[in-house]
Amino acid sequence: GDYLLLKPEKCYLVKGNIYPVPDSRFPFLGVHFTPRMDGSIWLGPNAVLAFKREGYRPFDFSATDVMDIIINSGLIKLASQNFSYGVTEMYKACFL
Repeated sequence: GDYLLLKPEKCYLVKGNIYPVPDSRFPFLGVHFTPRMDGSIWLGPNAVLAFKREGYRPFDFSATDVMDIIINSGLIKLASQNFSYGVTEMYKACFL
């Protein structure tokens, strides 16, 4: 997923890791607030599917990795059962 940075003027509000109360349907999701050694606060990750293992730039892509995800995972079942939730996550990632 993607990470954002908390505005520097708000960093004083976070003294340690903050985790959300999980949604019972998706307990593995939820944005964390993570203090870093340099004083910055990372917000994330979001739930956007990556199209390459170890691909950290927006347009990183590997056909082999994408095929492996589709063929060897429950992605199709997850996506079909939660399509609107997934579309919402993708929209939020594109338009902050």
